[in-house]
Amino acid sequence: MNLILTLRSEIVCLVTLLLLLWYSSRHGFYDNARKYTVLNLLAIGHVIFDIITVITVNNQDKVPPLVNRICHEIFYMFAILFCFTLVQFMLNLTYGVEKGRKIARYLAVIPALYLITMSFLPIEYVQGNGTYYSFGPCVFAGYACAMILFFISMMLTLLNIRKLSSHDRFALIPAQVIMMIALLVQIVIPELLFTGADVTLITAAVLIGIIDPVGKFKHKAYFDQMTGLRNHNCYDDDIETFRKELGRDATGRNLIYVACDINGLKQINDEFGHAAGDDYIRHASHSLRESLTGAYSIYRTGGDEFCAIYIDTPTEQVKAEIAKLRRVFGNSKADAGIRNVADRPFSISIGYVAALRGEDISETAVRADTMMMEEKRKYYQINGIDRRRVSR
Repeated sequence: MNLILTLRSEIVCLVTLLLLLWYSSRHGFYDNARKYTVLNLLAIGHVIFDIITVITVNNQDKVPPLVNRICHEIFYMFAILFCFTLVQFMLNLTYGVEKGRKIARYLAVIPALYLITMSFLPIEYVQGNGTYYSFGPCVFAGYACAMILFFISMMLTLLNIRKLSSHDRFALIPAQVIMMIALLVQIVIPELLFTGADVTLITAAVLIGIIDPVGKFKHKAYFDQMTGLRNHNCYDDDIETFRKELGRDATGRNLIYVACDINGLKQINDEFGHAAGDDYIRHASHSLRESLTGAYSIYRTGGDEFCAIYIDTPTEQVKAEIAKLRRVFGNSKADAGIRNVADRPFSISIGYVAALRGEDISETAVRADTMMMEEKRKYYQINGIDRRRVSR
């Protein structure tokens, strides 16, 4: 019964890690999925052998010394490999996969040296407060190796903090600080058996922070998969946010609404197929991002319909960016990869207005859309296109 009480935290950690592994396998839509699975399995292995070594070290009269020794070495091995995999994660996050892989090759010397020499280092088993625990050169070297690797992962986080999103910082930094403190306390009071809780905490932080499954779901819900622009769902939510933050009578705030619509997309679809039309839309989206750089955000609100919203941006800057957008569309051709339409110039209609005092943003949108539609009407009239045959 005393042994079960001693192991209760390890059992909770093991159940937690198994749930995290199950959840991540059910939602394998993120980058680094394989490396996260490796990290999680290493944590599970460490916790399992944490439980096993507590049992073997407290039953030395029944367990052969060689078995006890082997179980402890496997326990340390999982811990060191976990710390090294965490370093690889941080390298990929801060320096990219290719550069991170090159740096990791040099850092691999640290765990390799320990794993090669650990079998030659003595291990002692000491009676502590309520449980036996391992002691001696093998344990000290293991803690030193783990501390070095973990210190490297913390330094990668702190030195590259500006490269990390606020979500990553919020998840990783507190977890790393807590784990560092826990490791130091573990060294001072070995029988606390904190290491299982440490790896569980970091594994959860990686899932929440680096992997960010909630963020991936939100990205899919709020971003158009074809163009990468924000979609109509995000547009609706942002409009409500603008209403709350700016208000109908917000003094001194400047909102400019830009409505855009590609001309003649239906003709592209009819003549060259919808695949060509999709490529046309993607190229147009790229031009919007390239030109309207000062916008709060750019949205794809329909098939060939886009809008951009500027908040507190000087009107002259907005006009300059719209002029740049017109030049980009007027001077460029479709990508060579677009099927059969490489010789067709881009054309877009634009309407933009500043929100009036006391005007709801939906009313501003209607005025901008009306202005855009008038420009589109003139485009079709000048080019002699019958709009009864060619839709917007």
